Amino acid sequence: MIPHFSSKNTKIFLLSFAHKLGLGSVLAFVAGLVNSVGFLGFGQFVSHVSGHATFAAVQYSEQYYTLALTSFSALFFFITGAAFTAILLKGKTVEDIDTTYAWPLFIEAILLFYVVLGSFYYNDMLLTKDSYGHANYFLILSFAMGMQNATLRKEQGSHIRTTHMTGTATDIGVAIGSAFVGGVLEICQRIKISKKKKEISHTSEILVDSVKVFYIKSRVERLFLHVTTLFSFGVGAIVGTFGFLRYHFFILTIPMFLLFVITVFEIRSRNIKRKLRENDKSK
Repeated sequence: MIPHFSSKNTKIFLLSFAHKLGLGSVLAFVAGLVNSVGFLGFGQFVSHVSGHATFAAVQYSEQYYTLALTSFSALFFFITGAAFTAILLKGKTVEDIDTTYAWPLFIEAILLFYVVLGSFYYNDMLLTKDSYGHANYFLILSFAMGMQNATLRKEQGSHIRTTHMTGTATDIGVAIGSAFVGGVLEICQRIKISKKKKEISHTSEILVDSVKVFYIKSRVERLFLHVTTLFSFGVGAIVGTFGFLRYHFFILTIPMFLLFVITVFEIRSRNIKRKLRENDKSK
């Protein structure tokens, strides 16, 4: 059966889910936009860790050692960014009451602003074997994406991925496969058994049961969260692509603004929660 929630628990669950959905979608949009800008502006994706390792190996084999070192450094900067976020969160997760993700996102916005400023000094920042003096801006974006990807880390090491979609796409596939095995096949098996026993189950009964099993097996709320995150990343990449072709690196002001807005709302939300806790203690 579908788990039963009281009205209060249902409200808390819906508010929490809406918060995760909104935050995950916005950050995925930011990552998609930044990633497309990184590719068009520098010739490399800024958040693809496996891509950094592969590109570094290819450039090394072709004796472009500086480009290989730059790609390998991007991998290091991504990891360092994630470590820096963990330090800012004091090793805790976003599920902890006293933890806020405002500072990591605020610093990420500042880093994006730094790249926008740098674009005023360079007309072309594409990384090539003959032009790599501005690689620091590329590395800064990799650091920022590492920070963001570690921001929504939850208990047991899991997290809402926002900077690359390989894990998200895998989670969607696993959820669909689990729902198929636990839902569709189970219902087909039930129909088969009913026919053998010469029992005719009502169609609506079977449909209701299939919906229940699908809900339990696929965890619909997680599936919806992953699909929305993937969609938002794609939209961000499209906006980043068309925006870069017209506005160059200045298009990064959009994710910068979104990160500032999230930071303000997070700080305000934390202050309200703190006051409520203080009021509860004083009673």
